[in-house]
Amino acid sequence: MNGECERVRLSAMARMDGEAAELGAAETAAHLARCEECRRELDGFAAVAAAFAGRRRSDPGPAVTWPRVEGALPPGLAAAAEAGRPGIPAFAVLGVVLVACRLLEIAPGFEVSLVAKILPLAAAAAVLAWRRENPFRIATELG
Repeated sequence: MNGECERVRLSAMARMDGEAAELGAAETAAHLARCEECRRELDGFAAVAAAFAGRRRSDPGPAVTWPRVEGALPPGLAAAAEAGRPGIPAFAVLGVVLVACRLLEIAPGFEVSLVAKILPLAAAAAVLAWRRENPFRIATELG
């Protein structure tokens, strides 16, 4: 497959999806007349699209889906998510401080000492330890 084949395939698939195509229909048809590989692949895509054309997409929407998701969560986790976690504003402030320190480091003509570079990271580690939080263990809360 070369660059022309890629452009033709993307254009043909865009046209199948009802989107704007990079290449015109005549240019695509001319390429497909001389390229068996592209013609076979696009025929396969068309067959899949035809197989699904008669099916109705079932999307009940968030009013139906979200209660199902909450029902599948371990007991108490959905209520904790709704109540919110205390101390989130403290983490937001800490994040702003870390970003501000980083911006000062990269600012032209502004020299930052090693202590000033390490201090915000030490503060972040201290806050996480104090709150007994481990931001890398997110998946364990989901059971």
